[in-house]
Amino acid sequence: VFLINTNVYRNQGYRISNVIGGGADLNNKKNTYGLTTSAFVTNVFQVDTSDNQYKNTPGYFYRLGFMKTSGKLQFFVESTAMSPTYDNNDMGITFQTNYVTTELGIDYNKFDAFRRFLNASMGMNFSHTMNYTTHGLNQIEIGGSANATFKSFEKISFRINTSPLGEMDYYEPRTPGRFFWRTPNMYSRFNYNSDYRKKFTYSFTLWGGSTALVSESIGYNPFFGLDLGPKFRITDKLTASTSLSYGEDIGDRGYVNDDTNG
Repeated sequence: VFLINTNVYRNQGYRISNVIGGGADLNNKKNTYGLTTSAFVTNVFQVDTSDNQYKNTPGYFYRLGFMKTSGKLQFFVESTAMSPTYDNNDMGITFQTNYVTTELGIDYNKFDAFRRFLNASMGMNFSHTMNYTTHGLNQIEIGGSANATFKSFEKISFRINTSPLGEMDYYEPRTPGRFFWRTPNMYSRFNYNSDYRKKFTYSFTLWGGSTALVSESIGYNPFFGLDLGPKFRITDKLTASTSLSYGEDIGDRGYVNDDTNG
């Protein structure tokens, strides 16, 4: 259980802000099922130039989730919502507001060793996001994943995600009331980690995907990349590591500038 409160006070007519929130994580006695909940309220006070008085703009956020956390078959259901006026940016940062998201996920886990594997898991997830104000659909995402650890302690993972209906992006235009339509897309990722018990280890990730046909003149928007992460354990207390990344996004579209129509 937690309760927080923080605020920023400025004089000389600058904005004053406050965030208060609380939440709890509850589990049954066997620790097989859990419930998580949290809620926050923000208040931003700014001077109204018409009467030189502070005006309050409140904002709201909540998260509610239920999950099964033990056994071979596990799942979760979660709902989050954030009003368009939620603003905690004086105390942190919020990249996106004005949404309601519902997520579902299910995983099957193999905890005992079998064949060449120490353990393995696979799962699927589904999310539905709509606009908080208009209740219009923003995006639907469907994904699947698989992970395995070999008896040699090497690890592999694979994930695939798709947004089959595209996305209504209200932030890319930088203009209130407008949206940028992102075409349907698919993305996949493969990751490998060598035996972490050895002095020299490394990992690599291959990722890529593409949008659907944007238009006859624009075509598709493919993207792909590679991440490398070598690591050397000098002593039990000192490790040296670095990372290298390369990626291309061919034909990416987005905001450039405003024209006379905004």
